[in-house]
Amino acid sequence: MISTLTPRRIFLLVLLAALLVQAAWILSMPAFRGIDEFDHVYKAEAVAHGQLLDEGATSAGRGGLVKVPNDVVAAASAQCDSYDYTGHDNCHPVDHVGSGMVTVATAASTYNPTYYAVVGLMAQPFSGAATDFALRAYTAVLAALLLAWAAVVTSGWARNGWPLLALLVSATPVLIYSTTVASPNGVGYAAACLLWAAGLGLVEQPGRPRVAALTTAAVTMMVTHSTGLMWLALVVAVIALLQPLSSWRALFRSSRRALTGAGAIVGLSAAACVAWILLAKTNALSPTTDGSIYPPLGQLAKGQFVWALQTIAAFPIRNDAAPGIVYALWLVPFVFLLFAGIRSASSRLRRVALVLLAFWVAVPLALTFLAYASEGLAWQGRYALALAVGFPALAGLALHRGTRGPRSVHTVAGVTLCALAQTISCVSIAWTEGSGSLSPTFVGSFPGAVVLVAALAMTGAMLPMLVARSYRLPVVEPVQSRPVVEVGT
Repeated sequence: MISTLTPRRIFLLVLLAALLVQAAWILSMPAFRGIDEFDHVYKAEAVAHGQLLDEGATSAGRGGLVKVPNDVVAAASAQCDSYDYTGHDNCHPVDHVGSGMVTVATAASTYNPTYYAVVGLMAQPFSGAATDFALRAYTAVLAALLLAWAAVVTSGWARNGWPLLALLVSATPVLIYSTTVASPNGVGYAAACLLWAAGLGLVEQPGRPRVAALTTAAVTMMVTHSTGLMWLALVVAVIALLQPLSSWRALFRSSRRALTGAGAIVGLSAAACVAWILLAKTNALSPTTDGSIYPPLGQLAKGQFVWALQTIAAFPIRNDAAPGIVYALWLVPFVFLLFAGIRSASSRLRRVALVLLAFWVAVPLALTFLAYASEGLAWQGRYALALAVGFPALAGLALHRGTRGPRSVHTVAGVTLCALAQTISCVSIAWTEGSGSLSPTFVGSFPGAVVLVAALAMTGAMLPMLVARSYRLPVVEPVQSRPVVEVGT
């Protein structure tokens, strides 16, 4: 497979595409309107001012008390008050501590501070609602860099355009939306895309271990969510099943030094994350008083269906469904890719896909069952995106091993349908949130702003067409060009 684009141009094209769509999302949403966004903004401000641990739990809200600038709390108050799950201490100052600082409660008080330190320090020149928009922008850039890196890594081992189309399908509207909220989740999802790209590259081209990509993806996933270590372990387990143990032993022997160093960095990072979870009691659960211990089976079954749809679209908060056309548009290329991949896959690859499916179904059910007494049905489909993006990735891998790349009609249709889904998602939020907003908003302040949002989203979402169509098959593909390690048996 020959690409007419250099890795640098692929990186820049995908980076630009992501940033344009992300800009549309950022402009669409009023400040603090993203999922639990005010909680994360408080945490970022607290960490940036030197506070890693909270000052104790609040009695009139959720989470722990942290010190943040009063102007940020004032800007978030109205939006925060509009939710039925928040308390007074989440939305209003508890105490004034001087120098313009106040204490306020945040549900993110025990989260790993790494992400918050990075974006929080960069947002210090801003105040009020501008702080939130700055945090969104920094978050978007971090995630866009990871997605562009994933595209470059994929292009390095793909013999045709299927894996790149699969990466595009992986970037669902809710994944891109999550990268534009002032929250670490979206950065973790983008890192999962990079992990799948580098992991499958390791299988297909064992002579190029791509250690930097693997290490960066693994560490980023762990530090951006308390469940990151679990998702990392599951993704690694799935990828490990793609070839026999003997092949992995041979790979380790040939790249012992590089892989040992990467393993040491990942291991130390994992130990640090576990230490933080134990110190801050991040995953501690408190039983409720309503007597409910286990969820009804009917609710779990319904939840699984809802969670599946939420991996495509759910915004601005977790229970808000997107227009039905968004799901329909995205499912067309996803289902096509999935069935085409199943037809082309080896028996080993099909079994691996079944293992991935089992993880994707069982883990949310098990965690919901265990945490129901404290959290109720609090699970969100996007939480399992680290696994969900693996389905298109495995399908792309199976099709990449074939002799033909996607036809032009496949490329045009796939990119166009995904672009329409992204654009409709952004425009629907801009249209519904633009008027009567409880916090500062761009679309409610400028005439024609919705048109600008649509233009940004559509332009950015169509740019991957240039990347996907840059692949062409050589006249003859020698047998020797196949991977050294056989993985299809």
